[in-house]
Amino acid sequence: MRKFTTEHTVYTFEELSDEAQQKAIENNYEINVDYYWYYDEMLEEIAQEYGVNLVWSDLCCDLDRGSYLYMDNHDHGRNGQTSDIEDAKLFLKRAGIDLRTRDAREILDNGVSLATEHYGGGDGRNYIDTNYADISEEADQKLQNTIDELCDRLREQLRADYEWRTSEEAIRETLIENEYEFYEDGRSA
Repeated sequence: MRKFTTEHTVYTFEELSDEAQQKAIENNYEINVDYYWYYDEMLEEIAQEYGVNLVWSDLCCDLDRGSYLYMDNHDHGRNGQTSDIEDAKLFLKRAGIDLRTRDAREILDNGVSLATEHYGGGDGRNYIDTNYADISEEADQKLQNTIDELCDRLREQLRADYEWRTSEEAIRETLIENEYEFYEDGRSA
């Protein structure tokens, strides 16, 4: 048996050649989005504008292929901590339903909650469960349009954040600020 020691020279990102820097960026494309990158107080603030309590771990999204987003609000062993409509009056106002109408009274008396429909392959959508309230088709459509609008706004915010985090500029910043080291050809050391 024989043992030997090799010596390697490592470089900071800024010390690499332009070509090696580009390779380092390409090799680290997902560095800013690899684990719960989408936790963002801004998402919670958007949801609160609709009277929805957003549990960020409920978010299911695909920003590349299917471009969908929904809140998978099944408990999954979290003792009831799921995304749901917390302020029904605010949600109804966002939906354009006058709180003095029969539809609003029916909804508020019977309750309203967020529900999830799964399509398979990870895809799904949210819908509003009015707990068998006797409401007009128009009110029902307004509720659905409102939850669709919320999901669209959340998806747009996530997409903008995702595009920034996967940009060359953001990756470069991460590699520099966190003092990553590389071999001369741009591979991570």
